Amino acid sequence: FADTESPFTGSMDSLETVEEKAFSNTLITFDVLKYPGKVKTVGMRGFENCTGLTGTMEVTAEQDLKSGAFYGCTGIKKVIIPVDKIYTHTTDILNSSYGPVFGGCTIEELEYKPGETGIMPVIDDRTAKEEDHQINKNRIEFTNRNTLKKIIYDEGITEISAYACYDNRYKDTEYNLALDQIILPSTLETIREYAFYNTGLTEAYLPKVIKEVGANAFNSNPNLILYVYRNTAAHDYALRNNVLYVLLDPAATAISLPSEKEMPLGSTEQLTVTYTPADATDPIFWVSSDESIVSIDENGNAKALSTGTAVITATTDTGLSAQSVITVSSKGVSVYGSSLALEGKIGINFYLNIAEEELEYLNVVMTMNGQTTTVPAFEGKASTVAGQKLRMFVYPVAAKEMRDKVTLTVEDAEGNKIKLTKDETDYTEGYPFSAADYFAKAETAGQERTKKLARVLNNYGKYAQIYFNHNPEEVTDLTDVSHVTKETLAPYQAVQTENKVAGLTYVGGTTMLDDAIGYRLYFKIDTAHKISDYTFKMDGKKVTPVKSGSQYYIEKTDIAAKDLGVKNTIEVTDGENTFGIQYCALSYAYRALELTAEDKIPLQNMCRAMYLYNQQAIEYFNS
Repeated sequence: FADTESPFTGSMDSLETVEEKAFSNTLITFDVLKYPGKVKTVGMRGFENCTGLTGTMEVTAEQDLKSGAFYGCTGIKKVIIPVDKIYTHTTDILNSSYGPVFGGCTIEELEYKPGETGIMPVIDDRTAKEEDHQINKNRIEFTNRNTLKKIIYDEGITEISAYACYDNRYKDTEYNLALDQIILPSTLETIREYAFYNTGLTEAYLPKVIKEVGANAFNSNPNLILYVYRNTAAHDYALRNNVLYVLLDPAATAISLPSEKEMPLGSTEQLTVTYTPADATDPIFWVSSDESIVSIDENGNAKALSTGTAVITATTDTGLSAQSVITVSSKGVSVYGSSLALEGKIGINFYLNIAEEELEYLNVVMTMNGQTTTVPAFEGKASTVAGQKLRMFVYPVAAKEMRDKVTLTVEDAEGNKIKLTKDETDYTEGYPFSAADYFAKAETAGQERTKKLARVLNNYGKYAQIYFNHNPEEVTDLTDVSHVTKETLAPYQAVQTENKVAGLTYVGGTTMLDDAIGYRLYFKIDTAHKISDYTFKMDGKKVTPVKSGSQYYIEKTDIAAKDLGVKNTIEVTDGENTFGIQYCALSYAYRALELTAEDKIPLQNMCRAMYLYNQQAIEYFNS
């Protein structure tokens, strides 16, 4: 029917395919065509220059429109098209002069429907070089784009593609966009890079749900005003690109916070401002009156760091403010029980029940005789007793201190005491316990082997008090130890080889009787030699001597009670000769029992009690 001058009046009810130039240069109308009706395919320039096709034309997802299908149809003013359907037909266009589907049209309004995906694909191929702009121009759906004034993106569309309306490449001004208006849907989340670059836009309203605005998406539009919501990706884009913008959010006339609030120690909570009106979104600036109690970040996340009260203030950039008084409290700590450490060092074990979320913010403070040890709660050894998760804290005690009380308190980072209880009794000001308390409990509740060990350790502590003159008036009910003689301790006497090491003199040994038993062996070096001339070893391992006055010593520390009689082999060599000695903690006790002076009896009795402690420990730990 090409080039038919008279109006076409045939029936089109069942028309599905319009082949190449079938209606070219005819006066056919949409009413006669029943378009879109059942039409699925329109061949190249199928309706070329059909000026009788006027008004609005809707393209369906099922249709296949070939190159130049509606070329020169200047009566079509609006096209409705699925957003995910592109009519570029690149191969046809590049190999023919038929141009794009709507080439030569003067379309004024374009409306995109969601289609199947709601995502707008790339219309233009931006990989072309600048000199190829004339070819690439033909790959755009609308060549006469200077007539296009309005683009509508329907609800349901979530993304506009990169370069969707990009127009910078086209040097021929007849093809340049000069949009008056774009209407964006409330569902739009993404606008890709260069989407509306150099389109002549003067205004655009961006929805609140927008998550991404690509680089240069609205650049080169000198008269553009963006209408955006505060703190959205659109707002951020306008700020970063120095684009004039207007906030759509209503300004707050008042803000409020809960007047009072309680937070558990160690907890984190986001504070939320209530706006008047409710849809206001003014930025909030947060500050805490005491950051050591409650810290607050720029997003209103409050963290309870120590017990007490802090005032949180929220302020807008217009001067509105609100306050919330936050009280931080601890769940409290309970003492599950206490025991005595006997494996190596003598120490009091405190077992505490502490909430896991508070471990980072609490300290366990143990004090005895004016000496204080502070341990972060999270450093307590994790223990499970009777199904309860506990933390164990150890305070070492010397033998002479077994009747001295260790007082335990729990504090937060600021030194405020945390409620401490045991069996519903309040010990916030201090829970006292001593080794003697353990001994008393062992007599009433311990196993027989525990009772035996507790008795000899208790007795050893009493004799140590007397020897060191540490509150000796407290000592009662001493158990006689005189049956331990020098002959009893003879197996533990030190054994040494002949000393042929030049310049080295063995002075003697001494025992350390703090919370852990140990010993030191002392040596003297003559003036013709220096300490580096010698190598010291204990049980085959090299050790470094420590200078003490004019002498040097090596030491063995933290000897377990059951190992007090285990000898170590000490060797000193100058490279040619070696001096050796076998020594243990009880070697000192043997030497003490060799003494005859009256004033040495307290020392001798303490050594006897230490030996009995060693023998009972061997039985206890080997049973």
